[in-house]
Amino acid sequence: AGANIPGSSSSLEKKATGHSGSQTLFLAMTFLLRYQIFLAYGLAFVALWQAALKEEEALTNALAPLGMKETHVSVFVQLMPIWAIVALGLYGVTSIGYGVATFSDCPDAAKEIDRQVKEAKVALEKKGVKL
Repeated sequence: AGANIPGSSSSLEKKATGHSGSQTLFLAMTFLLRYQIFLAYGLAFVALWQAALKEEEALTNALAPLGMKETHVSVFVQLMPIWAIVALGLYGVTSIGYGVATFSDCPDAAKEIDRQVKEAKVALEKKGVKL
């Protein structure tokens, strides 16, 4: 059932996309799952925030033994969406910074680009362009 017979639709699909049918489905599901995971986290956050807003007094009473004042709890709960956006921004900046810091050099690619630039200069000089 899962054989790739030459000329079959699964064989043709693999030639066209570079992936078999199950791999293509997996790639599509990966994208959907990222979207779904982001949506699930967003909905969970909104549900948590709404519950905290509704039960702010109970939350204040629960945190009172820890030394949290009522005004601090109230301000924190009301500004939770802003804190979430700030945290998401810090995560993004940190991810980009880490990616830049750990970016590896590609000496082979640099040599290839240098060679291509030299070839382009020679070709342009043959056409009469002065550099």
